[in-house]
Amino acid sequence: MARPLTKRKKNGELYVRPADVERKIDHALGQDLSTIIRLATENPPGSPQYMPCECLVHLIREAHRTNDDRRMNDLLPVLLRRCEESLKGAVPDGSPNASDTREEVLGQFGELFAIDGSDEDKLRLDYFECRFNRAFRALRLSVWRKDTRRAKRFQPLPDIDENIASDDARLCHLSAAFIDNSAATQQKNDVHAKLRAAVEALPPEEREAVSLVYFLGYDVESEDPRKETAATRAKVTGRTIRNRLARAEKTLSEFMEAI
Repeated sequence: MARPLTKRKKNGELYVRPADVERKIDHALGQDLSTIIRLATENPPGSPQYMPCECLVHLIREAHRTNDDRRMNDLLPVLLRRCEESLKGAVPDGSPNASDTREEVLGQFGELFAIDGSDEDKLRLDYFECRFNRAFRALRLSVWRKDTRRAKRFQPLPDIDENIASDDARLCHLSAAFIDNSAATQQKNDVHAKLRAAVEALPPEEREAVSLVYFLGYDVESEDPRKETAATRAKVTGRTIRNRLARAEKTLSEFMEAI
């Protein structure tokens, strides 16, 4: 029998799974892993044998809470692939920052499973067991709104020239492959000026990541929830910051090779 939900609505009522979801969860709990994966991957929506996302969420949560790593590691990718397909339609490639938005939504969704049952857990996955499409849409819109607000309030990079004296090591990290340490100071300053122009030409999210990590000295992320990091400042995951830095460094490397 499926573990009861414990999250309550604003009016105090408990969340309740639809009867069909409850029935399919109970059926799946009695199946071996290979059968569950077959049911989840081979039956299209509308099929009597189709396994709804609500059911997969419950099975993954149960695997996580019982430390069944194999089951969790096999089932979570199945659910995430469905989510990826959904996001391709909801956030198409032509949308602003489409790739980052999709990545952030998936990252935040995955983190809900990581904290499920912990002190940080706010039972958000209970809603996903009841109305998955509504819950996932709410998560996607939340990420989109945060990205929109961040883009509106994004401030230009601090003047790189003001940071050269104290942050020269970080600046050289970006251009170490292209700057001869024995070169004259004027040559290095010329490179800094050109690099600054290249950084300012980056997309806003990449420029923000470079500014926070390389010029302002924030760690990408931290296990200490109280510590301010690039991820907390930008209100995204550490993985998103690292991906943005990787794209920025690739762009800057190509620029430096050209000069």
